[in-house]
Amino acid sequence: MKKIFLLTALIFAHFFNVQAQKNDLNLLFDKYQDQEGITSIKIAKPMFGMLNSLNIADSQLDQIKPLLSKIDGLKILISEGGEDTLQLGKKLSTINKEISAVISKMNYSELMSVKSGGNKVKFLSSAAKDGMLDDLLLSIKGDEGENILVMLDGKLSMDDVNKIINSGEKGSFNVSLKNNLTSGGNSYVNSEARNVGNFTGINIKSGVNVVYKQEDTNSVQVIADADKLKYIITKVENGVLKIYVDSKGEKNLKFKNLTVNVSSPKLDNIEANSGSHFTVINTLTGKNINIQASSGSGIVGKFNASDAINVLVDSGSNMKGAISTEKFTFKGTSGSNASFDGNTNIGVLDISSGAMCRAENFKVNKANVQSTSGSSITVNVREKLDVAASSGGSVKYRGNPDVTSDISKSSGGILKQIN
Repeated sequence: MKKIFLLTALIFAHFFNVQAQKNDLNLLFDKYQDQEGITSIKIAKPMFGMLNSLNIADSQLDQIKPLLSKIDGLKILISEGGEDTLQLGKKLSTINKEISAVISKMNYSELMSVKSGGNKVKFLSSAAKDGMLDDLLLSIKGDEGENILVMLDGKLSMDDVNKIINSGEKGSFNVSLKNNLTSGGNSYVNSEARNVGNFTGINIKSGVNVVYKQEDTNSVQVIADADKLKYIITKVENGVLKIYVDSKGEKNLKFKNLTVNVSSPKLDNIEANSGSHFTVINTLTGKNINIQASSGSGIVGKFNASDAINVLVDSGSNMKGAISTEKFTFKGTSGSNASFDGNTNIGVLDISSGAMCRAENFKVNKANVQSTSGSSITVNVREKLDVAASSGGSVKYRGNPDVTSDISKSSGGILKQIN
């Protein structure tokens, strides 16, 4: 982790000229910025765009990049360890005591602590409201004796904190989380690995939040309130991993934290129901991929299939996808909302019952599009467009394809080119 911060300092050293704010923690960063053995780094939000654009081969940096849009500023204080003089060692001890005193004075609460190898990381936050953390602090003690304090100025969720944890080297983490977001019930959050069989499909429901990564091994890790882990079911039936909450007769069962991290070599079928959310953090690749979101659920990710991708979004659900495939089939109904970019050779898109689909950046060579019952869709077609619209259905298209249309203007059907 220290590698990231030192690399950032090297790249941006000549840009850092951020005016100190008048609070104890900011003054602490300023106080030690010019002292021997101490590295003090400040990065203002305008610099984040440059950091995002860098092509740096560092997997940990890649995990941090998506969080930059949520942060207004980043400050890092590094005190070196290793073979230093006794005098510098005493200075380090003084700095650590002062940091602890400042944090204590500001009433920062410890949210969690993580141990990985020789590194110890503490997550602290000044305030929390509706599950959002303000001004997250990371206090890091490295395996070489270095101490690092990182201040993320902005609003982050517990899911964002989980992403930071998962950005480390994959292995066995000893995680102890203290939940100070809400009161009542058990105040601890546990991370529990589940042993499951092989699966190529996933079905989630009951408001579960699943974060998926395609990689060589199967794994399921549940992060939730310690006293409620027993209610989270993770089992494989007929090659499908099912994740849901079973209240076991318990009334008014409510979770303060519930995230399940899943990985597998292959995933052909994704089904999200009942307010659940499924996020792919890398690119899911395969031959044929089937995706379904229903009953207020949400799906986000990048999908690459050599043959076909089939998507159904209905009942107020949402999907945002980057698509690359030979044939793409989409059906949106019942107030659902979807957006796509990427490309396909053949696209069949059908929306109805107040659904919306934004695919103006999704390049299709040959498209068949239908819109009915107050639905609206925007597409991008290169060669040929077969289109039908009726009953208040609207179709807008980019490009200059050959168009064959069946538009019922008497019932409010609309077709419009938007180049």
